[in-house]
Amino acid sequence: MPVKMLFVDDESFILQSVKRVMRSKTVEVFIAESAKEAFSILENNNINIVVTDIRMPDMNGIDFLKEVRRRYPQAYRLILSGQVERDDVLNAILQGVAFEYLTKPWKKEILRAKLHHIIEIQQKLSNDNIINLINTISQLPKNMEILRAVEVAINKDESIERIAAIIVEDISITTKILQMVNSAFYTTKRISNVQQAISILGLDTVKSLLLTSSFMAADHLKEWQQEENKRMMSASIHVHNVYTLLYKHVTKEKLPDEFSSFGLIYNIGKVISLNFFPERYLKIKELVARDSCGYYNAEITLGYENETHQEIGAYFLELWNFSKANVEAALFHHDIESASVEYRQAFEILNKATEIARSIDPETLKASDLSTLIDEENSW
Repeated sequence: MPVKMLFVDDESFILQSVKRVMRSKTVEVFIAESAKEAFSILENNNINIVVTDIRMPDMNGIDFLKEVRRRYPQAYRLILSGQVERDDVLNAILQGVAFEYLTKPWKKEILRAKLHHIIEIQQKLSNDNIINLINTISQLPKNMEILRAVEVAINKDESIERIAAIIVEDISITTKILQMVNSAFYTTKRISNVQQAISILGLDTVKSLLLTSSFMAADHLKEWQQEENKRMMSASIHVHNVYTLLYKHVTKEKLPDEFSSFGLIYNIGKVISLNFFPERYLKIKELVARDSCGYYNAEITLGYENETHQEIGAYFLELWNFSKANVEAALFHHDIESASVEYRQAFEILNKATEIARSIDPETLKASDLSTLIDEENSW
């Protein structure tokens, strides 16, 4: 069955150009010159991917995608934009309105390759093994509702103060956020206000913490699962901190907001397996211990190819409107060459950070320690 792709732009020559570029047996292209026309197409067709311009006469493209997300949350949403709207576009991506943007003007080879890459990812996350596995989860953790409420508040462009008020309703999540922001890595001053913590950590990082913390409070967990959850949470925060420093060391630039939560969520598939498929998780860990192999290699050996923690985590992140960058961090951290070109260096640095994190005490992590270790290894 072909992938159904809808392009929305008020300039007909652009629509015809895109239609020619994407014409193939595997892609069915729909075009619309207005939001009204687009909604008519969406209502009568099961559209997989929606691409829209920002500047349209009847409805702003970002507002259009907000409505698409509300009515058709399964559709993958992209923005077609010029450089003048870059800040608006990046905000829309961070808020989950769109997963990615394509720039105007484009080269047809780049446009075709990018869209086919997105189609490939969608197909990876739509395989029956993953869908059937996720559908066996009978009930998500209760305080997942906090994440949902924060997501709604972000979508409505509500204030940091309002978002903080939602978070403090759950003491366990509040404690984890304050614990993270008060580590020596972030500040030498005591932070006791969630609003301040959000400002320091950033919404993407806080959202990732909400996701991982939600699993830790699930009622059905046995004691060993609770302890393993705590261990993985601490390890993720440590990798996140090392990754932040390492990225700056390697690129000489501050870690972009778009990449800021990779260290916290790239292994979310393992957390989901631990919490909802414990027998499978133990089986994999037993093979890891017996053969001294990695978790991912153990999954492949046991026949879980195409339903590894990579696919599980990516499916879940997309379900919860995390950005395309975060979805790819989960999906391709063991397969970097399959990731979008613009993310590959960030994923390589992330993988190196996971190695380095094993050699540094999380309680005393400083940029100088990291630099010394890197120089000793002569790795970068």
